[in-house]
Amino acid sequence: MSTPLEHYRTEGYVLFKDVLSRAEIEALREAGATYFRDGRTHMSTRAFVGIPAFAALPFQERIAQRIAEVFGRDYVTLSQYSVSANLHNPQWHRDSQSQLGDPVLYEPDYLVAKAAVYL
Repeated sequence: MSTPLEHYRTEGYVLFKDVLSRAEIEALREAGATYFRDGRTHMSTRAFVGIPAFAALPFQERIAQRIAEVFGRDYVTLSQYSVSANLHNPQWHRDSQSQLGDPVLYEPDYLVAKAAVYL
């Protein structure tokens, strides 16, 4: 069995299940439903950090532990948070649009990643 880092390097993702409790998921779903109720489709970083249920999410110990399983404890969290109401095709895809196909994406030591929480 491969390590989470080995899996990330070969497959481009690592999936961790059951990180959040059912109550936490419901609270996040409710916060999202409230925010998107008026037809918005994307939540910016500014809005994200203003909603307590979302703002605490990247720093929860259970999430930090999972990220550390892949990258070790010496990782940096960038303040680019967002929530979207499925803006894309429902098919699985690698979410690297902001890098515009930069060749660095394919370098084995390029360890920049996006963490997603699917509700």
